[in-house]
Amino acid sequence: VQRTGLVGFDFDQDAGRAAIGQLLRLIVDSACDTYPGFESLMLSCLVIHLNGNDAGQGFYQLAVSKNLFHRGDDKTAFWVAQLNGVYDYFAEP
Repeated sequence: VQRTGLVGFDFDQDAGRAAIGQLLRLIVDSACDTYPGFESLMLSCLVIHLNGNDAGQGFYQLAVSKNLFHRGDDKTAFWVAQLNGVYDYFAEP
């Protein structure tokens, strides 16, 4: 915001939280279209929930909508598997 002068996300407002969620969905979809073999990975796993140390609820909702995560599955195990998958994908050979 300081560097660009553009309006930032206001996470205290529903609209701000929805906007960042939409942006992350676009990033996930773009990565799946761009990187072969990335269809089961969600690049947004790298983004942690505000004031937390893990992914937010929207991450899991998106994963459910993509049939990657099922209600009742272990959230932490899924998130860590996503992180490891993304790290492995971009690791130097």
